[in-house]
Amino acid sequence: MRQAESEYRAALKIAPNDVTTRLALADTLYRLHRYGESIDVLKSAIGLSQQDSFVYAQMARAYAQLHQRDEALKAIAAAEKHSTDPRIFIATGEALLTLGDHQAAMDHYARALESSDADRVQTRLALARLFAHEGRRDEAQQQIALGFAEARVGEANPITPQNLLEAADVLMSIEQFDLAKKYFERALAEGADQEAVSIGLANAYLALGETQSAGQLLRSMGNTPESSENYEYLIALGNVYRQQQDTVQALAAFARANRLVAGNESTERTELDLAAQEGRQITNNFSVQSQVSLNPIFEDINIYTVDAKLLGITDPALLPTPRSTIETRADARYRIHLNGWPAITGLVGERNARGRISFPSRLLIQDRNTYDTIFNVGINPVLHVGNNTIAFTPGIQYTIRRDTISALDMNQNLFRQFLYMYTSSFGNWVSVSGSAVREAGPFTERDLNSRDLAGHLNFLVGRPWGKTALITGYSARDVLFRPLVREYFTTSTYLGVQRRFGQNLRASIFAEYLRSWRVEDNRFAIAQAMRPAFDLEYTAGKHWSVQASGAWSKGVGFHAYDNVNNQFLVSYVRAVQRPLNDGLGDVPVTYPLRFSFGLQQQTFYNFTGGNSTKVLPIVRLTLF
Repeated sequence: MRQAESEYRAALKIAPNDVTTRLALADTLYRLHRYGESIDVLKSAIGLSQQDSFVYAQMARAYAQLHQRDEALKAIAAAEKHSTDPRIFIATGEALLTLGDHQAAMDHYARALESSDADRVQTRLALARLFAHEGRRDEAQQQIALGFAEARVGEANPITPQNLLEAADVLMSIEQFDLAKKYFERALAEGADQEAVSIGLANAYLALGETQSAGQLLRSMGNTPESSENYEYLIALGNVYRQQQDTVQALAAFARANRLVAGNESTERTELDLAAQEGRQITNNFSVQSQVSLNPIFEDINIYTVDAKLLGITDPALLPTPRSTIETRADARYRIHLNGWPAITGLVGERNARGRISFPSRLLIQDRNTYDTIFNVGINPVLHVGNNTIAFTPGIQYTIRRDTISALDMNQNLFRQFLYMYTSSFGNWVSVSGSAVREAGPFTERDLNSRDLAGHLNFLVGRPWGKTALITGYSARDVLFRPLVREYFTTSTYLGVQRRFGQNLRASIFAEYLRSWRVEDNRFAIAQAMRPAFDLEYTAGKHWSVQASGAWSKGVGFHAYDNVNNQFLVSYVRAVQRPLNDGLGDVPVTYPLRFSFGLQQQTFYNFTGGNSTKVLPIVRLTLF
């Protein structure tokens, strides 16, 4: 494409009034996503020949890509004013499709198809793109088959390499990745642009989880000045680095792509996500970010139930009242990159928890005002198994815990070892995440030690590109206190479904079964509960997002503490520009300055005493 641009510009120096060359240059700039430059070239061609209808038709496509609806509609009207050429209707139909007017686009394609001199393959491909936009995948694939069948029997123009590339792009959009690979390979064999084919094949490999193959293909293109200004190449390269867990290079690739072409919400959102993960670069090897939050903590239903059973309370009026804690936390997170070593991550934080809790070391419900000073460090190795990746984060944490109200029961020094793990999708069907944590340490004001073991394992079953997935998992926690005979053991199992609606909405519904067991000297109690729940995440444009969740906890055989817990959180993101050095030079990166505010509510609808409903605020702030 870059070479073609140079050749067209050189040709125009010799023949500046050649409209055909100007149209070819404008089309090349359009395919390079340089829509403003394409429009400038087209404007300079108006009035030079009898081809103004084609000029306006191409101009309409470019205006549509820039979301300039009024200008696009004016260009469509000008293009169709004095022409009935089917090529005009295909181009203006594409502009209408980009603007989101699917019915008008369909009408234009139908008019093109009715013409006796229409390029039927090109028209069928345009219809396929329309059906793909509407989610009519079978019909999209059928239009490709019809167009190519008509070409084979002589009812349409011969199939060109560009037709094969466009068909492959449609197949990618309807998630027919294996078939798309075959079309890309056929296009290359018939003389299609090698760079376009390589990027298309790399995207197909990425979609199929074949990250190594995609990376090898993109590296074979070479890291040239031309490739560094190729939008599709940068996006594909960024996705390779992202799947390989190389956040610096992935962030730089997406940032460079977004500097070339602005307005793609999906890629801009990816840049923000990667920037939040990496943090602000202080030196070439060291990045930081700060987070401040205020969150409510509500104890789960089984803690209330085992407390009531061990206390031996049968009169509902005498049951312990519902309780809560407000957690305030400030963290400074860091990330260190050393050549040849996995990334080192960690945090230094201060946490305050103020409220009323059930003390796990003894059967006591009391106020607390606890301060935790936290030092955390871990490493992030990535294991490659074939085309799959398994990312680990093993590490250690030291916590100094002090309480101003309940020092005897809370003051403690804790040492934690942890391991977090998550994988890419194995066989493009199953991805796994999990954790294992051991934390232990002595109390400073009494002869007592605690040991806390916790772990969870989550599975997501479904195609990575699919809309619907099965979600399931298991977690367990065991807390011991010695030399006293104290123990709290709890497990959770859940099963549900997750569904994506377009690019902006994700919904999950699931049912969770909780089982807990608590020992106090020679006594014990068991509690069980069912908890159906939902979770919604919605992104509204570049700046706003909304999260809502809810759960209904219903005890088994004991219903005094049945409750409903709901949460609503609104987040606003403001873009902040900071430089990032990826080894090739500085690139401006957009970091998310994020502010979130919401409410969390818990209602014990069967509780006969007071304090049955609480509504507490949630505040979060991320700084760079």
